[in-house]
Amino acid sequence: PKPSTKQSMQMTLVAALLALASLAPAPSALEADANEASLMVQTSVLGACRRCSAQSVANAGAHGVGHFCDLTVGAVAPHPGVAAKLTKDKEKEKKDKAQQASMTSNNGHMCLQGGRGDLHESLAKLKTSPLAEAYKSTEVKPSTCLERGYTAGPMKEACLKRISRWLKNDTANVSQAFHTESSAKSAFASNKSINALVDGMADLCSDES
Repeated sequence: PKPSTKQSMQMTLVAALLALASLAPAPSALEADANEASLMVQTSVLGACRRCSAQSVANAGAHGVGHFCDLTVGAVAPHPGVAAKLTKDKEKEKKDKAQQASMTSNNGHMCLQGGRGDLHESLAKLKTSPLAEAYKSTEVKPSTCLERGYTAGPMKEACLKRISRWLKNDTANVSQAFHTESSAKSAFASNKSINALVDGMADLCSDES
């Protein structure tokens, strides 16, 4: 039977690595250059570059290609240094997303707080919801609501998951804060319809939107 594309790639990769092994310089020379020399292998199976050291390539004949190549996916195992950097970058991305941030309504009467990633997702939903008018100029800031002067909170946000609501601790502000979203809903219903308002709020509160 005709080899599959994956099998052909694997066979080509093995042949190339064995050829490199036969041309490799003496072990002593390799040890001197091992930290500088590297081989970049491009594989369409994973769609990414993997790096293996020249020392590993030279050892292919002694240890077998399977010693450093994962032939089940047709890719060369990543160099330990590269793997460590990828892990560090992923951890940093996770930490950045979880970092507490906040955003306020246009009129500043209420503040929403949560992880930076969650806030950006929530703001995108708000700006396409019946409440869009109340958040059309809102931006996510790298500070908490408390740091911005909103001391009444946290209160659970009904629709936006992992987000808390904060208010300024005075009676007038509390009243205006609740009026902010009510006005946006009323304006939306007037311009669209009650049914559109109901559907729009259902989408806002849905985990899938």
